[in-house]
Amino acid sequence: MPRPQQVDAAVFTAWLLDLFLSPQFSDIDELPSDDHFTSAAPVDQENSHDGQSSTRDRDVQDHPAGQTRETQNTGTDHSPPYANTRSHRHHHGGSDGGSPPPVRPVAARSFDRYGPPMTAREINEGVKRVLLAHLPATEGYVYGFTHPEDMTMSSTPAEASTCRNRLIKIGRSVNYERRMREFRRNCKYLPRVVFAHLMPHHLRIEMVVHLQLHNVRLREAGCTGCGARHEEWFGVDVGYAERLVSLWQGFANCQPYDEGGEMLPMWRERLEEVDMNDEDCWERFMRGVPSGHPVVGDSQGIEEHHSTPCEDEVGSSSDELSQTDIP
Repeated sequence: MPRPQQVDAAVFTAWLLDLFLSPQFSDIDELPSDDHFTSAAPVDQENSHDGQSSTRDRDVQDHPAGQTRETQNTGTDHSPPYANTRSHRHHHGGSDGGSPPPVRPVAARSFDRYGPPMTAREINEGVKRVLLAHLPATEGYVYGFTHPEDMTMSSTPAEASTCRNRLIKIGRSVNYERRMREFRRNCKYLPRVVFAHLMPHHLRIEMVVHLQLHNVRLREAGCTGCGARHEEWFGVDVGYAERLVSLWQGFANCQPYDEGGEMLPMWRERLEEVDMNDEDCWERFMRGVPSGHPVVGDSQGIEEHHSTPCEDEVGSSSDELSQTDIP
């Protein structure tokens, strides 16, 4: 009886490879693939053309099937031949020609309107109430500063528009330089001081200026440095804001109140003659009153001070912290 012919092991192995790599076994879409993507990032729809079937089609077109499979299976890459290694590299930041990972947008400084618009009469009547109120006569600064970069003012949904404006923050402090250092430490930017006027009744004057600028007043949606909703921002021309502060500085320097905080009769009579419907009534009210002299600071002078942690021991406006109610 003739002995069966012995088959060389290498020849047998090559025969098996050819068998399993033949077309009837190469349809990888029928192979279970769920277990091979459980730890990978999900493939989004726009990158689905880099998936399994596309990879197979490119390999079949560029190389003979046997050569391509032998190269895949004999190298150091131990991933299954049907694993979407291209998608793996894409999701891990690989530079294989795929799209780069999306860049998260930087948070912009955004603002909302401080309140509903007021008529000229409503504003003027509010100013009149502040002028007649009993308030401290403390001397201090009414200052204005801008952010070192242009800010984006996001309008309310009702307005459905977005514009860019140079904003100014108007506040008060007995020591405005210390106040600027506090903003620098807490809000993580260096304010650029555009004016700082020293005057008596600085609390009263700040309130008057804020009322007159009510319709351009803005509330910060959330400070990118400290998270607070600062409420003393105004979308107004810097020169106009400074002229307004200087106008009321002249009034405060005239000592229009007695020691008890009552407005002197001369000024009260003048106040009663004001037309509350006139937008320019306060310029007429102050006609003939000398203007104040500004004390101008800058960011360079503030930066020279050593920023040390300290409490705000001076009387200063701090948005929501202390608001004076006027009857």
